Amino acid sequence: MATDNPAEMNTTMDPSKDILPPNIVMADSFSPFKPSPQRGLMKYVRAGFGIIKLALIRRALNDDLVYERYIRENLARLFVANTTICNARCVFCPQQFHVDKKQAMPFDIFADAIENFVAHGGRLVTLNSNNGDPLADPGLIDKIRHARKVGLPVLNFSTNGILLSRGTLVQDIAALVDEIDISLPGFDREDYKRVYGVDRAEAVLDGLIKLIEAKRAANSPLRILLALRIDRPLEEVMADEGMRQLKPYLDDGTVVIDPDQIYSEMETWSDQITAESLPGIMTLRTDVPVRTRPCKRMMNDVFLLADGQVRICACRIKLSNYDELVIGDTRTQPLADIVHGPAHRALLQRVAAGDWPEVCQDCTLYQAQDLPRQTWLAMAWDLLGGLFRR
Repeated sequence: MATDNPAEMNTTMDPSKDILPPNIVMADSFSPFKPSPQRGLMKYVRAGFGIIKLALIRRALNDDLVYERYIRENLARLFVANTTICNARCVFCPQQFHVDKKQAMPFDIFADAIENFVAHGGRLVTLNSNNGDPLADPGLIDKIRHARKVGLPVLNFSTNGILLSRGTLVQDIAALVDEIDISLPGFDREDYKRVYGVDRAEAVLDGLIKLIEAKRAANSPLRILLALRIDRPLEEVMADEGMRQLKPYLDDGTVVIDPDQIYSEMETWSDQITAESLPGIMTLRTDVPVRTRPCKRMMNDVFLLADGQVRICACRIKLSNYDELVIGDTRTQPLADIVHGPAHRALLQRVAAGDWPEVCQDCTLYQAQDLPRQTWLAMAWDLLGGLFRR
């Protein structure tokens, strides 16, 4: 029966309404950049605390006892570039400009680093190459099996999902992996080619459904997350036929769209990506945050490169990972000795003094290192106690 009610008419005309998960709110644009608002008096309060925290960090980096007490600690999470090979050509990724050798990490380099990481209390490994796709590594499952064998508690990774249908990969992932994030722009074929640069939308959907079936068959706790990188309005993406095929799995939580992983605003990758290269509603964030103290990624995001070298920051690169952020090599030194060791500490001292590496200077993803409140208070108390003892 026809209706004159505009609300009912809009619901009928919009096929995405009935499959949009309740945790997703429609918006004109979606951004990973969510700075804390700083208005009025709070702006100056935050700035004041920032100055105090920088002073405490500088003291900790320059005092052996304070450094050992508050900064140097066992690494809880390790990022691993198990490969530098990628089979997509995403318009928002500078992989096309990278000059690093295309390779898969040798098994022995992976095994040695993971064994050392676990032996020193490491809990989480993220396979997250910033210029490759984990599934492009033919030795991926052997590496994951070894990590589990030596006692690694948690393992996850992000992928474009293009190779999910290969062999028994989905069964192995369901059995061995805790979380997989699949990056995609939706399932419209022409849109996939436009944004991800290859004609593989159907392959991704087929592999994803096979992964869902493997998860259900094994009663696996594997979390399957969709990370949307969209150049179309979200309601249009959700109306794709592939999304409609996923509706039962979205409804029962077998697959989840992460609201914090829906992006239409992209990062410049230190001026490697331009606004002109982005299609549709995609926009470019160009404002660079003010750097007040060492970035949290330089403190905590330790990145094992494909050849065994270690870099701080697994997030952003400019042409190559082999830059000023490399702090050691696991082929000549145990991972635990590299993390927060002399080279790592020297680099942190450098940035705390305001001397930032080139790759950091135009990065729009800077986030100031923060510590638990009780740690800041303890560091401040130590500082005051030292002043009174003089």
